Amino acid sequence: MPTSEAARHDLYNGLTELLGLDRADTLMAYLPEFDPDDVATKGDIAELRAATKTDIAELRAATKTDIAKLRAATKTDIAELRTATKTDIAELRTATKTDMARMDGNLGDLKSGQALLHSRIDRLFVTLVAGLFVIVAAMAGVVFTAL
Repeated sequence: MPTSEAARHDLYNGLTELLGLDRADTLMAYLPEFDPDDVATKGDIAELRAATKTDIAELRAATKTDIAKLRAATKTDIAELRTATKTDIAELRTATKTDMARMDGNLGDLKSGQALLHSRIDRLFVTLVAGLFVIVAAMAGVVFTAL
C-alpha cells in the first residue's frame, strides 16, 4: 500500500510528540520514501523464476541439438578422413610395389643397384613421412574443429 506524503508527515508529527525531535528524525531516516512500483512482489519473482526456467530449458535443448550436430559432423569428417587415408595408403603401397619392381629390373650390378635402392628408399621414406604428417595434421584439424 503506497504511503502518501501527508501520511509520512503525520507519522513524523506523532513520533516527534512521542519520542522527541531528534529521535523522530533518526527513525524517519530509516524509513525512506520509496516508489511502490520499484518493489518486487511474490508474483513478479514467480514470473521471473518461470521465465528463467523456460530460458534454461530452451538453452539446454539448443545445446543438446548443437552437440548432436557436432557429433554427427565429426563422425562424418572422421569417416571421410578414414577413406582418404585408406586411399592414400593404397596408392603408396602401389607406388612402392611399382618402385620395387622397377628397382629389381634396373639393378645391373650390386654397387649401382645399391645406390639406386638407397635413393629410392630415401625418397619413399620422405614420401611416407610426409603422408603420415598430412594424415596427422588432418586428424588434428578435425579434432580441434570438433572442440
